[in-house]
Amino acid sequence: MDISLTVPELLQLAAPDGLPPGIGTPVLVGDTLTVDVDPRELPGLPTAARLAARAAGRVVVTVRVLRLASGVAVLDVAASARSLPAHRLVGLFLGTVENTLRGTLAARGVSGDAVRVRPDGARLEVLADTTALLAPAPLPPHLRGLRVTELHVGGGRLHVGVALP
Repeated sequence: MDISLTVPELLQLAAPDGLPPGIGTPVLVGDTLTVDVDPRELPGLPTAARLAARAAGRVVVTVRVLRLASGVAVLDVAASARSLPAHRLVGLFLGTVENTLRGTLAARGVSGDAVRVRPDGARLEVLADTTALLAPAPLPPHLRGLRVTELHVGGGRLHVGVALP
């Protein structure tokens, strides 16, 4: 089955209550999703991260789908603040981002390790286990166990191939 979603449709599914404070509305151009983030509005930042956020100001985050392998989507994430590569400061924010992500996932009944963030040289990779992310979805019994087989972005849409159980 092929599913094609616009950014507003994706946001309605992923964040029905709206985006967290400091996260702007994502824009999709070509194969890249771009979003403005104001890290100063993120709750629970440690002191060093709060100081870095104050100096950096708004951060532009870009996300590209690199590949899907064995149900795990690998995303390339880059960030810049005032034309500087903010992803190099990830050490200051990584713990807070991971804790917030785990809490958000747990609140939805998703395993905390379903999404992992790892630095990879000058960029970040985000690994998303699509099976774990779909597990708590309110699907009818005959659709439980859906598997994501394709994932790509283009034409202003996110395209997802799904294999029925």
